[in-house]
Amino acid sequence: MKRVNLISLAVILIIAGCQKTERTIHPEQKNELLYTLVDSTYYSYKDFPTAIIDYASFPGVSKFWYSGPLKIMIWAKMNSLAKTMKEEAGFSSATWGFKNYILHYTSIDGAGRPITLSESVILPVGNSWSHKCSRIMLDNPYTHLDGKACATESLGLTSAFVTDDLILIRPDLEGYGISSDRTHPYMIHPVVARQTTDGALAAIEFLKQRKIGLAEEYSLYNVGCSQGASYALATQKYIENDCDAGVQRTLNLTKTICGGGAYRPDDVFSDILSADELYYTVMIPLTILGIKSGFPEMMEGIEISEFFSEKFLNSGALEMIEKKEEHSSVVLDLIREKVGNSAADILSEEVLTEGSTLNTIIRKALERCDLSEGWLPRAEVAMYHNPDDEFISYSSAAKTAEMLKDGNISFKKVYSLIPSMQHSGSLFTFYINLFTEGVK
Repeated sequence: MKRVNLISLAVILIIAGCQKTERTIHPEQKNELLYTLVDSTYYSYKDFPTAIIDYASFPGVSKFWYSGPLKIMIWAKMNSLAKTMKEEAGFSSATWGFKNYILHYTSIDGAGRPITLSESVILPVGNSWSHKCSRIMLDNPYTHLDGKACATESLGLTSAFVTDDLILIRPDLEGYGISSDRTHPYMIHPVVARQTTDGALAAIEFLKQRKIGLAEEYSLYNVGCSQGASYALATQKYIENDCDAGVQRTLNLTKTICGGGAYRPDDVFSDILSADELYYTVMIPLTILGIKSGFPEMMEGIEISEFFSEKFLNSGALEMIEKKEEHSSVVLDLIREKVGNSAADILSEEVLTEGSTLNTIIRKALERCDLSEGWLPRAEVAMYHNPDDEFISYSSAAKTAEMLKDGNISFKKVYSLIPSMQHSGSLFTFYINLFTEGVK
């Protein structure tokens, strides 16, 4: 890959830090927020599809989907974009491609302290003229344990959306990329939403300052599946509840499209405790680690080890998760073989006891992350869920949609193409539908 020299760029953005209170306003102007352009990579339009296939990482979905249907769809979009680019350039031999910019930007962590985060910004570019996009897609990441699967390390499946003639923003979020030495605040929606919003604002300001690819009038589409779906909805809630009019105008959030999300995390925890066998056991340690990272005041004086069984602590799974060097399938296999596939196998007796100190900490933390209360969506929300999802219950997602029904929201069913994988398979269906229909 062709690399450019490191360029540092510090700019005063129109956003600033929120104070840590129950309800804060993300102001248009207050302090300085610095971002830095640290790298960029150019792909010709012929190389880009191959790069996506090579780098794409989607747990549980066979390589067939990348080499077959996905590649066909990418090239169909690519041919349409090629026609647009050549007409725009005014000559048939015009050369064009895609640029992937890596940015570092400033946000805050769960304790309200400044933190440097990273993100990828990908867009189509003309080699002898300035091509402008009127749509931005903000891609919220699904769960991954391997640090190399983050946005700034891997193009990933959602990079294919750039072939639909739009700008793609892919935040790493805390715990990945430049902040890989930290713990990701998994499921802690208020913290993640703030970090995602700061990333979107930094990317938009970068594009405006450098006059790269962004039309004067543009719309932001906020997208995610699984963990990314709840992050997407949390980001919309944060923008509409906690950002002032200036920030809202800059973002111009038009629509959130989310599939298979855990919008009511406490429901998910209840399902975990009552299930005889769990589909995705790593969600338990990820959530507890996430609470310690995102709500550190709730875990003050408590050791992480207190939440887990001796069998789990002796398995090596927790250390493997914290190192972020293995794919989730490796950790899942280890837990299955050495610990077991139920909450009773993984959690300590105190956590399993309703009303205990540790159980109450988890419950109260997850209640603070509930996205079905405290607001009504103003920008459009399109929510999708598989009725047969074995991981995140359909009833919990349906309840979220019901509680937000007086807002601008629709709720539809989506199904898996892979009978043995109702959650992961339906997420791939979600992306296929989104890709074929376009972000609109």
